[in-house]
Formats: sequence, structure tokens, C-alpha cells
Amino acid sequence: MWPLHPLQIATYLIFAYDILTFYIVLIPEIASGTDEGAVPVSAILGTFYGVISIVVTYYGYITTMSDPTDPTVYLEREA
Repeated sequence: MWPLHPLQIATYLIFAYDILTFYIVLIPEIASGTDEGAVPVSAILGTFYGVISIVVTYYGYITTMSDPTDPTVYLEREA
């Protein structure tokens, strides 16, 4: 496993901040609306955003752990 680059760490922290901001600021603001459908809409949006965030985190982890080196380079090193 490669050590994480400082920009990768910064990206993870910014993404976590975005998620917290969404759930702490935006969802309560939507739910406090005067419409009758404000609470179900906020629940649907919160669920959708949560699922998408989990998918993005998973694929970001997979991408970070992958080795982008072409297999041909490894074959040339062995020769």
C-alpha cells in the first residue's frame, strides 16, 4: 500500500466536511419548510445523498488502493 498523498487526505477531509454540512445545515432547513411534504422530501434527499456518499467513498477507496502501473513495466523490470 502506498502512503497517502497530502492532497488525498485533504480531499477526504473536505468530503467529510461536505457530508456533515449537508446533514447538519441543509436537511434541517428543508425539513423546517412550511409545506406538508417538507419532511418526506428531506428524508428522501438525505437517504439518496447518504447512499451516493457511501458509493463514492467505496470507489474512492478502491481507486486509492489500486496500482496504476502498467503490467508491462513489471515485466520489463524482471527481464
